[in-house]
Amino acid sequence: MGVRKAGAVSNRVLTVGEIDSYGGFGDVIWAMNDVVKVYSIDAGFGGDDCVRTWLKFGREVGDQNVIAFGDQKVIPIIVSDKMTAERQIAKYAKADCDALGIPYSNVFFDAGMYATLAVEMARELSPEVNAVNFGGPATDRSVSNDMFVVDEKTQMRRLKTWYEHVSKFVTELWFSVRLLAQTRQVRKFPRAAAEEFGRREWRYVYNDRYELETKDDYKERYNGESPNYADSLVIAVEGARRLGFMIENLPKYEAESSRDSDYLQDELTKYQSTLKKRRLTYA
Repeated sequence: MGVRKAGAVSNRVLTVGEIDSYGGFGDVIWAMNDVVKVYSIDAGFGGDDCVRTWLKFGREVGDQNVIAFGDQKVIPIIVSDKMTAERQIAKYAKADCDALGIPYSNVFFDAGMYATLAVEMARELSPEVNAVNFGGPATDRSVSNDMFVVDEKTQMRRLKTWYEHVSKFVTELWFSVRLLAQTRQVRKFPRAAAEEFGRREWRYVYNDRYELETKDDYKERYNGESPNYADSLVIAVEGARRLGFMIENLPKYEAESSRDSDYLQDELTKYQSTLKKRRLTYA
């Protein structure tokens, strides 16, 4: 009937109230010590703040797979002829990771248009550091382990991909965090990042996919402020996903929508099959 589920009508990615209701600000008690640590940087070079985030992921008591965030900090950058901003960022990250006990291979960063940052990070830390490019299309990874669609070619039920769910990779990054909060897999969510999530808007585009508003539009609405804390946080979550973290369960309203869609598609497939079997043939 063209009426969306009540929980899906908000045009903000994730509000502070929602994070609180999903237990996102709560503490965590780990079930075991084999947690994985991830470090991320949303690079800034004297304009926007350069924010770093770190997190842990693993099983908490109760056997839920969760992410728990550490503190977020702004990496200080001094305008100097003696050391470039990129080198300052790389040196800070190395000392920080050493203090936090985070392996360099678990470092993820957005270099943006600055390829020189990737060079400095590889030189100062390790060639195993990971660059995350915000541009480009969404990936073909599964959205979660229980959101399904019917494949147009095979007519078989399969997991829905992010490419079918959102319009761009940057939207995938932000909406991954939204799903993590909704599935109650987030702990100790940083307040500054939560505020920025609650400000950023989205809209529906072609094929009913989500699309995040541009950073320029965000800045225009908030007097030039950039969502640096949230961007740093989504890079950290992307790192956790690449290292094996899974979104396990779907929010109720999303699951209902997926089941409704599957039911209608299944009924259409049955109807077409029946027509084909009863169609007259002429010798």
